[in-house]
Amino acid sequence: MLSPLKSNAQTALFQIAIEPMNISGLGGLQALAWGQHNGKWLIIGGRLDGLHRRQPLLLLI
Repeated sequence: MLSPLKSNAQTALFQIAIEPMNISGLGGLQALAWGQHNGKWLIIGGRLDGLHRRQPLLLLI
């Protein structure tokens, strides 16, 4: 026998929205962190190819 389930949870005091954004001239970002202050953005991203051994001589350049 199937019966509907009802779940009660707390109401969040915030909302999260994800919107795509394109910035011309900016390559891809991996493992990024960003911040915004007074309308200026700071974006710090990791290496696009990671630190895997695909290019051993270029790992730490």
